[in-house]
Amino acid sequence: MCISHNLADAIVRSLQDSLAVLSVELTPIHEKLVTIRRQLVALAAKGSHKAELKPLQEELRKIDSLSTFISASLG
Repeated sequence: MCISHNLADAIVRSLQDSLAVLSVELTPIHEKLVTIRRQLVALAAKGSHKAELKPLQEELRKIDSLSTFISASLG
């Protein structure tokens, strides 16, 4: 089955539009992930030690456990 180029473009645009707006519930998590990413970039630039990464790793684990909990609740 072959999808026309125009139809494929329309589908892609539709999917992009649906992802363009972040839900209110996910905004705080997104902001925290952006903050963690910035901190990781700063640590990488200064050549950090493992101990400095541990708090960020813990934050990521907390966020991951939230996503696991939400997935389990929905499924």
